[in-house]
Amino acid sequence: MQVKNYKEPFYHSIITDFYTPSELEEVFVEIEDLKVHLSDTRDEGDPRSDNMKALHLDKVYKDNRGDSKILQYNRKIFELQEELKDNIFAEYLQMCNFDVTQLNYYHNGLYHEHKDHAVLSAVSLLHKEPKPYTGGELVFTDYRFTPDLQNNSVILFPSFMTHAVEPVLGSGRHSLNQFFFVHIG
Repeated sequence: MQVKNYKEPFYHSIITDFYTPSELEEVFVEIEDLKVHLSDTRDEGDPRSDNMKALHLDKVYKDNRGDSKILQYNRKIFELQEELKDNIFAEYLQMCNFDVTQLNYYHNGLYHEHKDHAVLSAVSLLHKEPKPYTGGELVFTDYRFTPDLQNNSVILFPSFMTHAVEPVLGSGRHSLNQFFFVHIG
């Protein structure tokens, strides 16, 4: 795992090789098992997506998050405080006391520009090798910025940054989107 922090065009961090090879294998097994539960986000009331299916893992595993390898392994991001110290927004990660994870799957789809309703967002880009699709880049539209995200990488950014997923041609683009919140009370 390697962490790089960037200040331009806004503070963000990219973590490459986030999952170990054995973790990644288990993540893909879980993704395959979960595919039957995915639903089209337009059917769920999200007009910003086209041909994107999603599943909120915290709903599936609400009684026992420990049953999910994905929900276990994505906790590693909380252990990266020292590596993320040059990203001023990452300081909020330690203040966040609630997070949710969504699995997204694209088949000839896209996700129009939007902002997330959280404090921080972490998007993990995943696909089987060889890459079975083209396109699907994450773009931050206000800056016309497309980070270089490789397979098994995570980008951590402030949720208020407007972003979109460019059209995906083919299938097999998965993302695990983790949203971090501060709940008071």
